[in-house]
Amino acid sequence: MDPVASGAPDDLGALDGPGALDGRGRADDRGVEMLTWPAQEELRVELRSRGVPRLLVLEAGAAPPRAEDDLEDWIWLPADERDVFARLRHLAGRQRRGGLGPDTVTVASDGTTWIAGHRLRLPPAEAAILRCLADPPERLCRRADLDRAVWGEAPHARRSLDSRIFVLRRRIAPYGLVVHAVRGRGFVLTTPGPHTRGESW
Repeated sequence: MDPVASGAPDDLGALDGPGALDGRGRADDRGVEMLTWPAQEELRVELRSRGVPRLLVLEAGAAPPRAEDDLEDWIWLPADERDVFARLRHLAGRQRRGGLGPDTVTVASDGTTWIAGHRLRLPPAEAAILRCLADPPERLCRRADLDRAVWGEAPHARRSLDSRIFVLRRRIAPYGLVVHAVRGRGFVLTTPGPHTRGESW
């Protein structure tokens, strides 16, 4: 792949060791700042306070930090230039949209789920719920529709859906996603914000 032809920064191939990023990091032409973590944690905090999208390049052996907002993503060294470019493009798109895009979450039939480039496996019930909520995201999904997505017409306790959503919330929280209950109506998949301090709207 030619990184210049693709629009990717032409030196992404250099992201293969702890010295890949020095000083204040590196901003690509989409306004996304790339920085080494945890070495540049102070810069990360500063950028987050200013609402600047950030791609953290994790040093070997470093565990990823907890996502503080939806303008941050991370990747381990050594980093494939195509993966880096995809994450930069996604973060730039998130900043422009200010919300979830139609391709932010995809759920395969076997439960394999991709959230902003991160892969995880969900049990069948949680996968069915997330698939319904993400098609498209930030749209009200009625409780009855979620019940059918998981159990079809089979009888089940009313609280079964609530317990499954409780588990799903914990699984997707590290990826900057939340499921909100709209009292008496259903649920919405979205991102944290000033209106999302509780679990209900």
